[in-house]
Amino acid sequence: MKKQKFKRLAIDLIQQIEGEGMIIEYIDNTIWFHHSHDNYKEGMSSIYMFNNTHKDTEILARYEQAKKVIAGERLVCDE
Repeated sequence: MKKQKFKRLAIDLIQQIEGEGMIIEYIDNTIWFHHSHDNYKEGMSSIYMFNNTHKDTEILARYEQAKKVIAGERLVCDE
């Protein structure tokens, strides 16, 4: 995926976060989405997107998953 488009995905996720318990980190070719919730065994679960190793389809699927978690529609581990 083009670097600018990947960066735009990170910015979009950051702009969607309104509450606490969610962190988005964007560094170089990586987006980390961390979500805190009592239902997670460790209290937190994460979604990672690596632009230099994941295919575009996998990045977009993880991006959509993160959007649903932010919207409160699911947890990270839900399928």
